[in-house]
Order: sequence, then structure tokens, then C-alpha cells
Amino acid sequence: MSVESRSFKILPCPMNIDSPHIHLVVSGRGVPHEPLTLFYEELQKSCTSGTPGLLMSPLLSFFSFLEAPQSLCNWTLPCKQEECSSCMETMKAPFFPPGMAWAAPPSELQAAIRFYLVARWGCRTRQLGQYEHIRLCLSMREGQQLHLFLATLQRFYRFVIDRQDYWYERNPAEAFRLPLGTRLLQVIASLGLSWRSHLVGHQRNVGEVLKERTRQAVREPQDKVPVLVRNSTALAVSAGGKS
Repeated sequence: MSVESRSFKILPCPMNIDSPHIHLVVSGRGVPHEPLTLFYEELQKSCTSGTPGLLMSPLLSFFSFLEAPQSLCNWTLPCKQEECSSCMETMKAPFFPPGMAWAAPPSELQAAIRFYLVARWGCRTRQLGQYEHIRLCLSMREGQQLHLFLATLQRFYRFVIDRQDYWYERNPAEAFRLPLGTRLLQVIASLGLSWRSHLVGHQRNVGEVLKERTRQAVREPQDKVPVLVRNSTALAVSAGGKS
């Protein structure tokens, strides 16, 4: 199951707005979201080109869910009204306006993440100690999407905790754990990517060496012509002397 509904977007900052930001992350209501905007800028500083957009995509989908959970729940959980109702009740904390649901206490955010996993990917969790272990029923591609979502969400909450934009010390996303096999596959995939990058770099180095040797081989006959001429002249002089 993979249904994506996104109302949060990254937009260029309008020219008529006095802002230090080049881009703004805005909600479905068109309201700029300062923590997400700052997080996006941090990713741009620390990541290679194209990576910030890749990391922000699952995060914006989750924030869109926090803003309007019924849109995803009604679409993916039509036969599970009890779960859908419970999910929406979690999102209707009376002391948090819709735009501030991301700043709810860790326990409430864990409930939101739990329901999002069910609505978005059809995954349930099992409580083991202080962690919630995710029970996967996904293809490899969707497993990678889920891993990317959790990793980015953890990174975002570490960012806002360090900035003291989030008022709690515990990272709500770190309570969720993927199966060991999935984590190993992710490590192997990342190692394979690093090895392929190493091979590509090695191949480039070898290619550059071969090109340099080819250029040297082309120059060498031209460099040796004067030597041959001088040698031929010397031989001619020597032969004349003997005669």
C-alpha cells in the first residue's frame, strides 16, 4: 500500500516578501513553516545537489498528514473506522492548533507516526520495551521508502531539539525500529553504492593514466627526431673522416 497526498510544498520565496530565505516550506494553507524551512536550508548546506529534495519528500508527506489526517485515513482505511477515528482524535489535541501538531509531546507524536505507518504503508508495530518494532509487509522499494522516512524524521527532530524549537528532549521518531534484516539490507545497499563509487573513481584514474601515456607516446617520436638527425649527422661526419 503506498498512497501519497502532500499539501506541504517547497516554493521560491516571492520577490515582494522581505525574507532571508531563498525558498520557503509552506503548508497546505499557504503558511510558511519556519522549522521545516530552516531544516531544508541545513540539508542544502550539508548534502550534495539533489539530495535535499529527496530527503524532504517523505517529510513533507508526513507533515501534510499531520495537517489533515482524515484525507489519508479516509482513503486508505475505509473499513477500519475505529483506527481512523482514533488517529484523528490523536491529531485533535485541544492545546495544539493544526499547524503545531508536529510539536506535540513525544507520546502523541508516536501515536501519529504509528497511524501514519498503517495508513501510508499498511505496517503495524509491536511494542518491545521502549521501542516499537515495525512489522513489514512491503516490497524492497517500499521498505527503502519507509527507511528513508524514518531516517529523515529522526534527523529533523534532532535538528529542532538542538535549536530548542521542539520543547521536549526525547526524539519521538527514534522509538521506531525496522527489522534487523531490513537494516542489514540498507547497510549492504549503502556499502554497494560506496563500492560502485570507488570503482567509478578508480576507472576514471586508470583512464586518465592511459590517456596521459597515449599523449606521451604520440609526443615521443617528435621529441626523438632531432636526436636521430644529430646521430645521422655524426655518423656521416665519422664516415667522411674514415674515407
